[in-house]
Amino acid sequence: MKTAIWCSLLLLLATIALAEPEALDQVNSFRQMVGLTPLVWNENLAQAAKAHALYLQANQAKGHSEDATLPGFTGAAPAERALAAGYLSRMVWENLAQGQTSLEQALEELMSAPYHRLGFLRLDADELGFYEKGEIRVFLLGNRRINSLCHTELPARGDKFYFKLCQGAIKTPAAPVEQLTRQAQEQQPNSLVWPPEGSRFVPPAFYAEEPDPLPDRAVKGYPLTVQLNPLVYPQPQLLRLQILPQGSKTPLQARLYDPAGDPNARLLAGEYLLLPLERMDWGTTYVVEAEFLNEGRNLRLNWQFTTKPAPENLIKLKGDGEWIWVQPHRLVHLFHPPTEANPLFPQFQTSSSSGVKAVFTWVDWNTLAVEMQGTPCGWVKFRYPPLRGFGLRLHPAREGAACPQPEGD
Repeated sequence: MKTAIWCSLLLLLATIALAEPEALDQVNSFRQMVGLTPLVWNENLAQAAKAHALYLQANQAKGHSEDATLPGFTGAAPAERALAAGYLSRMVWENLAQGQTSLEQALEELMSAPYHRLGFLRLDADELGFYEKGEIRVFLLGNRRINSLCHTELPARGDKFYFKLCQGAIKTPAAPVEQLTRQAQEQQPNSLVWPPEGSRFVPPAFYAEEPDPLPDRAVKGYPLTVQLNPLVYPQPQLLRLQILPQGSKTPLQARLYDPAGDPNARLLAGEYLLLPLERMDWGTTYVVEAEFLNEGRNLRLNWQFTTKPAPENLIKLKGDGEWIWVQPHRLVHLFHPPTEANPLFPQFQTSSSSGVKAVFTWVDWNTLAVEMQGTPCGWVKFRYPPLRGFGLRLHPAREGAACPQPEGD
């Protein structure tokens, strides 16, 4: 028994150890797509991420804040938790995913969420710590130049300061901080866009993040972001930013945010966010056109990307009370087009005939994958009051044979 426990412990430690470089590699792969320099691993940031993940698990909590009265508290905010773990700079940025079954799924959702995406794509970030605990994944980014600066005692020169930037320091002179920030920006591209040029398999829909950039709509199209390097474009003026289906002259309806108009005040100088107001189509190429004016010179950015192809055997639900014939052991995808009354796939209850089983997997909040097993002519009903919902029926054993009417229909 002791040997089995020890082997299980070694397996757990090996799994955690593998998750760390995998997370770093995947985040760096996103940064590489847009020409950003890679992040390096920082153990202090990893310890701060671990502390928060364990706090969230122990208290069944969510979000970036901690309560000092609860077990495992190491700091109310990410910066305080970083200091507690030995990181000397408060210049840190935390990304958090909860509830996803895999690291890949967590990162796809974080990169779909524009504020979290911009955290991973910061021009001044150059190191990362990460910890995974079950379905809790905490990423903590920092700037090693600023952290190194906090290891030194700087004379209080000049008339500009950062307050409480470094542990134990009330004031840090602004000049060296700004110089190090410029050094980081000098290594980055002049501009970057997401999704990158030529991207494929882009999710057609975005739902929400905290804070939500578009809380009045439950379903949006995939958010687009543009970042301009402030060293190259210190005073950009946005003239145009739009998205069109390839071959169309009509832009999608979208909401545009710049740093001054961002309702959540999350966008930095040179960052722009375009949110399509409707879900995009499966397997469609979109063209993005942007134009800026900076110090009398025009900058034009044009690129395109393609959304994920429709899942195999996609069935678009048409209305209330319909019956759909399916083959046993064959995966089908049920798509509920967003409507104003029901933007998401409605919450449902199921009933079935004897010997029939249905296995469900969510593709997104409008699309449900279903595989039915059981006897020919068997059925499963999906009900979402006050509507009758719809039903799936297994084909009869012989072609042309009739099936009895489902019970209660």
